[in-house]
Amino acid sequence: MASTLQTTLAFDFETALAKFVANGSVNTQDAVEEAVFDLLIAMQAVDCDVPSLLAAVSRKITGLLEAVMTSRNDPAFTLRGRVLKALQKGSRSPNPAFIACAERLGRFFLRLPQSITLDHSVMARHLAFSAILGSPESLESEYFIAKKEKPVVQVSPKPSKALKSSKRKTRFVPLDLFTEEPPKTKNRRKSKALALPEELPSPSAAANSLAAAPSFSEQLTDCLTAYFTACLEDRVQEIALQYLFGILNPPVPAVRPPARRPNLTEPRLSTPETAIVESPKYLGETTKSTLGDWPVMVSQRGIKHLRYYIARDRNTFSRIERIIRLLSLGSFTESNHSKLLDQDHGVPIYTADLGGDLRLVYHIDFGAPTGTGFESQFIRIFGVYPTSKIVLGFWKAVGAHLGGRGDEYIKRCTGLAGTRGRSKGVKTVSPLVSHPMDVSHWNQQSADVEVEEDHRLELHRILSLEKFVPLSHTFFDAIQKFNEANFMFSVAPPENEIIKYPSSCLVLGRSGTGKTTCMVFRMIGLDVAAKKSGQILRQMFVTQSRTLARKVRLYCAQLMQTETDSVLASAFKPSQELSLLDMDENAEEEGVLPAKFSELDDCHFPLFITYDQLCKLLEADFDLQLNPSALPAARTARARNKKSSARQPLISFEYFDSKIWPHMDHRVKRGLHSALVYSEFMGIIKGSETSMGKPRRYLDQIDYESQNNRSLSGDTTERSRVYTLFEAYQKLRPSASYDIADRVHLLTTFLRDQGVPGKPIDFLYVDEAQDNLMIDAALLRTLCPNPHGLFFAGDTAQTISVGSAFRFSELKAFLYRLEREDAHVKRGGRPPIDPRFFQLSTNYRSHSGIVKAAAFIVDLLNSYFQHSIDSLAPEVANVDVCGNATRFDTL
Repeated sequence: MASTLQTTLAFDFETALAKFVANGSVNTQDAVEEAVFDLLIAMQAVDCDVPSLLAAVSRKITGLLEAVMTSRNDPAFTLRGRVLKALQKGSRSPNPAFIACAERLGRFFLRLPQSITLDHSVMARHLAFSAILGSPESLESEYFIAKKEKPVVQVSPKPSKALKSSKRKTRFVPLDLFTEEPPKTKNRRKSKALALPEELPSPSAAANSLAAAPSFSEQLTDCLTAYFTACLEDRVQEIALQYLFGILNPPVPAVRPPARRPNLTEPRLSTPETAIVESPKYLGETTKSTLGDWPVMVSQRGIKHLRYYIARDRNTFSRIERIIRLLSLGSFTESNHSKLLDQDHGVPIYTADLGGDLRLVYHIDFGAPTGTGFESQFIRIFGVYPTSKIVLGFWKAVGAHLGGRGDEYIKRCTGLAGTRGRSKGVKTVSPLVSHPMDVSHWNQQSADVEVEEDHRLELHRILSLEKFVPLSHTFFDAIQKFNEANFMFSVAPPENEIIKYPSSCLVLGRSGTGKTTCMVFRMIGLDVAAKKSGQILRQMFVTQSRTLARKVRLYCAQLMQTETDSVLASAFKPSQELSLLDMDENAEEEGVLPAKFSELDDCHFPLFITYDQLCKLLEADFDLQLNPSALPAARTARARNKKSSARQPLISFEYFDSKIWPHMDHRVKRGLHSALVYSEFMGIIKGSETSMGKPRRYLDQIDYESQNNRSLSGDTTERSRVYTLFEAYQKLRPSASYDIADRVHLLTTFLRDQGVPGKPIDFLYVDEAQDNLMIDAALLRTLCPNPHGLFFAGDTAQTISVGSAFRFSELKAFLYRLEREDAHVKRGGRPPIDPRFFQLSTNYRSHSGIVKAAAFIVDLLNSYFQHSIDSLAPEVANVDVCGNATRFDTL
């Protein structure tokens, strides 16, 4: 084939094609554009059939076909017209070169950033064409039967035509100017933008209709026509050329320098950026199906049902697997797509006959990310139930409560994009694809359906608490090894956007909105992607709560078993003998953590640690003797050899409230609470950003009283009283004592003077960030100089640490200023990179009654303690399953 092709192509075409080699002469962006244009001129002049041209270009180097087909000059318009003409004049079985061209362009358009909005028809044609290629039935059809390739007719190449070069000329003209009118046939389908019709047919109606489906060749023509139209969008050609330039000029792999002590603000330029790029690609596979056109999500209880039949009845499991695979292909029949109720109450619930008295219960939902800024319908499977266990009243309530999201949501769940085609006599349909819905506009009215009290908890569990795992090509093998709790579950589009965001994040959300889930899924995605490329990422999860750190570590270890298809070391397994109350503070880290931060090796990561443990590791590196206890500590030989004496005790709130507060002037502290005063001391006077620039590391009275709304206290008179108490605190505290702000200032000073001991952190995750001081952010930012590697999440309405006056609005401003002080940014080595701010407002844990009650309390906090917590969009429940409205009439 290669020799035949070479005799067919003209010399000019071979010369133009030969330029595209890695590390060759095409080493600038302008040179790439010049070379692509020269190749298009040569392709226009050569006397060769279109499939041979496409085959030659696609086999040369990755990215060349995409750059050629997405160009917006005259020769590119002519080439796209020739491709469509050749397809329309060809046989019913198109040349494999056309199929490969469509597949390559489809993958390219899926990788485009979300800022480029494509027409709906592009995604509709892509989904239809991809489903045919991925269908097991279609692989057996006449279009994919292996045939002997026809030999290429050898012809003498004609002399190159003298073409007038028009390289920089760009024309925005319809494709039909370069294509002939296709022959009118009965089955010819017109390409049109995907839109929501006024009356949407249900999948059941589509399954029973007898409309003829277009041929595969016509499907391919429609798909390429949509792709070629998308080439006219702004920046498409630019991105294709940039991608080809990266292939032709691969970057030299960055080598991690030996361990050293960098400056306080110096970023780590050897951060493996490839892991940041690969993470979104990997995580995208957890939110969409890889089996067919329809994404399928299986509940964790449904996985438990499947595991039961794997162990007890393999024949039944095989039937369940076959039905799920058919549904994922969009093959809806009367037996696998039967409405459970004669009359719809909100969103319809469907069943699939599994033989005997077993039924698969599911419904069609909307909101699966497609990777291009759109969302699609997907199938949500609840489980496998005997008919005797299916209570119609309960499932009627499920559909009604789902329908409480509003008419638009019901319309998208019951609508249909259209019939896709036939394979072996079985009709398949495509999922509806449309713009995302704004969940804040959901109509959260209670369903007009009576629910028995015994069913209310189960209704809340199945609609709010249940997790759904996306179906993938490894799903049925994985569930035979791991239980339902070991799988990464599907997340909503707002969480999915955070997980796949390629840089630093600040995430603000109330309890139950998925903040920690975003962190864990992002960590796992980065870790797996990095290991696939032979790299190890030093990722660290930090929180104030050791219980939270332990639980997140164990949960992450469970998920990693499934993602890596391996059993982790015993050090990550939970102890069965000890309860949480019986565990010692460091019991879970025994034998895992070293004594110093500098001794952390790659094997310790990903690391889950409390902020206190992190500080202790740094203290050991800097030989700091900080003893939180008021009792004298046993001094080791190493400590006795140190000239500096230990500092103790730690002035915690408990110590302050019991030892210092009672001795303060009662006339000054009248009407003030000790917790509020302590929070002012630690959070504002000693722990604010401004305190870092003060010689004594705390604000003077003038600076403190000028804080205005940033202080938790009221008017200037009250702030004056608080500062008087602070001066008394400084005198009453033991001379060798230290508090939480002193500790951070001391560590920050050592980090500035001596640098980070050992290797820095690549990616840092701070959960429940509101329990930290603002100056803690400076210390953590120093340990992780990667500007793309920061992730702070929390909610100031959930602050439990006395002494914190944290607000995300101030953190955002603080990180902004720290980034501008970066040494590399100052000298122009890189532009400043600021974290993106996200808000999560959908509660997946509580029903609407609890959510409304919590919102009422938050409103009280805002009324009585203005500016003490961050403002957030109104929180909404995922579904409304509340029986009686929560009332506060007696408050």
